[in-house]
Amino acid sequence: MTTPYRLSLRCLLPLLLLVCLVPTAARSQETILKNDGFAAGRSAAFQSGFVAGETGAVRLTPPGPFPMTVTGVQFLFGGATGTRTVTLRIWNDSAGTAAPGAEIYSGDFQVTATDNALQEIDLSGSGVQVSGVFRVGIEFQHAGAPSIAGDTKGFITAGRNFIDGMGLGWVDAATLGVTGDWIIRAVVGATYSRNYVQKAYAAYYGRPADPGGQRYWAGRMDAEGQSLNAIIGAFGYSDEFNRRYGGLSFTQLVTKIYQQTLGRDPEQGGLDYYVGELLAGRRTLQSITLDVLNGATTAPDSTVVSNKLDVAAYYTAKVAAGCPYGAEQDGVNSLGGVTAISATVTAAKAAINTRCGP
Repeated sequence: MTTPYRLSLRCLLPLLLLVCLVPTAARSQETILKNDGFAAGRSAAFQSGFVAGETGAVRLTPPGPFPMTVTGVQFLFGGATGTRTVTLRIWNDSAGTAAPGAEIYSGDFQVTATDNALQEIDLSGSGVQVSGVFRVGIEFQHAGAPSIAGDTKGFITAGRNFIDGMGLGWVDAATLGVTGDWIIRAVVGATYSRNYVQKAYAAYYGRPADPGGQRYWAGRMDAEGQSLNAIIGAFGYSDEFNRRYGGLSFTQLVTKIYQQTLGRDPEQGGLDYYVGELLAGRRTLQSITLDVLNGATTAPDSTVVSNKLDVAAYYTAKVAAGCPYGAEQDGVNSLGGVTAISATVTAAKAAINTRCGP
């Protein structure tokens, strides 16, 4: 930056553009965290004082229970046309100081400027978890507009908006004359449900969850008090299940659930019991899947489930970051060799990296 930041920021204060936008709604059972007062029909001010390497950021407080998963980030980005690369960063911010704590996440994203819609970055498969106050920032790799926006309600919330300016470090945006809250938001949801849905995908379908499916079913779980029992029936009825398993016998189906969940065949007594329950109509394959999942409490079964969940989450995160999911069988193959041995986790992730890039 050749101009002192305070002078550059003086150029930020005049409104480049006032627009009226309709904000993006939260997905089912997820919460949008924000400081800004922007709403449908209100104006927003795009700011032009940032240069490459500088960041605008907000401090956000999630409601719990913790940990929570950050599933997305929303922000206004406009005031000029064009596509730009920005770096999204998320930090622990529990100390409450001007500078944030440890970085939790960073990633580069290409965004196309628009004056009539919120940008939304999907982090649903990225495994970003927070256990308290955190900070979300947009770091610029270019100077001037297009840029982020502040609201125009007439005041700025103290201790919630920040700028990391070259030569200044982290400062409260209000001290530099910014008069509105940055319109940068985070979408958060319960971690428990997302993890359990991931396990259910691995057990029932033998593959990692796709980000959209994980988000949808976790939302359904949260709506039912985080009970997988309440949704497992609907979860199990799908074209995918009918296509892949519709022709199997009850013995083959129960064996498949054990193999996909625990990496082994069932004991003969357990197999006979569950097949008998299915034949009598007293149980469904979905409820048996829950039994197998919930019964894996000791090693090596519990280790297999944990390792499969680790690889499944890694696969889902890669897809959320832009790697194509591929065919259903690609997902199945990613978990097929995972056992209680830690080396199989390393090998499975290496294979995913070969397909998607590191």
